[in-house]
Amino acid sequence: MKLLSIVGNCSACEVSMKPVLAEFINDYEFEEHVITQELIDKYGIEKTPALLLIKDEEVLGKLYGYQPPFILEQWLKAKGRGK
Repeated sequence: MKLLSIVGNCSACEVSMKPVLAEFINDYEFEEHVITQELIDKYGIEKTPALLLIKDEEVLGKLYGYQPPFILEQWLKAKGRGK
């Protein structure tokens, strides 16, 4: 599974999410991208920061905004994979 992080122009959001994501990126194929129109069109991203969980090119879930570690962990478990 791939965990895709999409960031925008909010450097505070990006900085605050990095330590949270660090707890989980070893469990997933991880990619981080700056938002582009191509990503908006491909994944239907509504705002940033956004986390997408992808398996076999299918988006299993999207999570928007800063999320504390326990919320991110619950979200990942609900989507079928946990630590």
